[in-house]
Amino acid sequence: MGPHVLLLREPSSPPETDRYEAALSRASFRPLSLPVLETILENLENLSRIFRRGDDQNTVDGVIVTSARAVDACAHAGADINWEKVRFYAVGPATAEQLSRLSNPPRDVRGTESGTAERLAHLIVQDAKRGERLLYLTGDKNRDTLPRVVREGLGEDTLQELRVYATRGVENFERTLARALEGATGKSRCQEREVGER
Repeated sequence: MGPHVLLLREPSSPPETDRYEAALSRASFRPLSLPVLETILENLENLSRIFRRGDDQNTVDGVIVTSARAVDACAHAGADINWEKVRFYAVGPATAEQLSRLSNPPRDVRGTESGTAERLAHLIVQDAKRGERLLYLTGDKNRDTLPRVVREGLGEDTLQELRVYATRGVENFERTLARALEGATGKSRCQEREVGER
């Protein structure tokens, strides 16, 4: 077997579909992906409440998702919600693909070829009607481009933003990294110390 390669990143799921690890393995390396960041879902009760009200009152006319994590929030907040009734705007094919895996996936998904939040925002302005209510599911590190463009094009009251995830450093990363390095070298810290003292 070849040398170990440590990738500081989240591996694809399932792991056998990870293209980086697969490419390194084909080149006779031994890859290991180690996540540095983790995503925490937030405000799921609020999101669930909005969608459940929508069953009766049509609370939102459309939902905007620009990441897989926003789709994860939908899955956690409403496993039994009928998404077929809700119009979605997705930033790209990967996000749209994830929407298709929801239970009762939405039938009306638009903007999948936009590729960026800015292009998606302009598409929404052309597609939606003034006075409609759009829900934008965000993270803690999103830019203001999409909400600014949509509000300028459709009116201030059109867009409701709800933060549904946040990104933070992985807890106990130092310990996990030390274990990964020990596994790669086959030495414990004690063994390394003994070698250094000789």
